[in-house]
Amino acid sequence: LENGHDCLFGSLFWFAVAGPVGAIVHRLINTLDAMWGYRNERFERFGWFAARIDDVMGWLPARLTAVAYALAESPLVKTALFASDPNWGRILAAVGRAEVEHLDLSGVSIRLGKLSLIENGELSASYSESLGKQQVDQTDIEISVELSRGSYTETVWTSDLSHDYIRINAEYRT
Repeated sequence: LENGHDCLFGSLFWFAVAGPVGAIVHRLINTLDAMWGYRNERFERFGWFAARIDDVMGWLPARLTAVAYALAESPLVKTALFASDPNWGRILAAVGRAEVEHLDLSGVSIRLGKLSLIENGELSASYSESLGKQQVDQTDIEISVELSRGSYTETVWTSDLSHDYIRINAEYRT
């Protein structure tokens, strides 16, 4: 999770916020933290400063990364998608498992494709099980989660837990 944030998602976040300069500054600070942070007594203060700045720059994108990974890695979400089950409770539970500090459910909105499931923490008035089923019957299913913490977006690709997925992974050993 940390490597995904440090090497990719954090830089993409800062690129979206401040363009190429933001991405470069993020990578510079992140590299200074990795190379100098608390490494030796001579550079202890500089390393402490680099580590704190890295923590501040990474606070929001790290939480977004955690939510994206929690959804992508959730066996309950994956099995619901394979079964074409628009179970919004599994999606919301995965968001909760991401351990986002001070998560305010009243600010969470979730969509399947263009269909709104949850709006500001409540079941959407426009949602119906049949409309949800239409969305999860698609080959590619887009799940969007809004946390009401800014305008940054993040994309993570995953797969469902189909019979073929389980068979392929059961047939080889590492």
